[in-house]
Amino acid sequence: IHETRQGYGFAIRRGLREATGDYIVVSEPDGTFLGRDTFKLLAYVDDFDVVYGSRTARTFIWRGANMGAPLRWGNWGVAKLMEFLFNSTNLTDVGCTMRLVRREAFVRLEPEFTVGGSAFGPEMMLLSLLRGLRVIQIPVNYLPRVGVSSVTGDMRKAVLLGIWMVGLVL
Repeated sequence: IHETRQGYGFAIRRGLREATGDYIVVSEPDGTFLGRDTFKLLAYVDDFDVVYGSRTARTFIWRGANMGAPLRWGNWGVAKLMEFLFNSTNLTDVGCTMRLVRREAFVRLEPEFTVGGSAFGPEMMLLSLLRGLRVIQIPVNYLPRVGVSSVTGDMRKAVLLGIWMVGLVL
């Protein structure tokens, strides 16, 4: 599958459209997540439409993973803003890519996606809350990345993305 538009969000959106199962799991291809954590997500599928992973629990952050204090607290802060403004379930990480979405929930959300870049994850989370989907967030393992992130590998870009995410939430 080839997505012609550049950007994290466009790539994820294309993958979601092309997937054929009743449950769709999204995960980075950079080695940061463990495949076995899919079973954690599946444990909640009978009760929730979307199961979001969270990389903010220290016990699940592996040595060498790119989740230093600024990224962990930034993701947590934006998540708490979203939780407060939209009276949602407990949220702790807006940037975690590992997630599971039911096919019928994705079909409801897809027409409303607008973000093609790095803030796609928070947009999906916001839309799922705004559309009244049953949402939960659970801790997943977070490992050292293979390669360097074009965003979180650069503190300036990471801060700008965080500011953009706050604006998106507001």
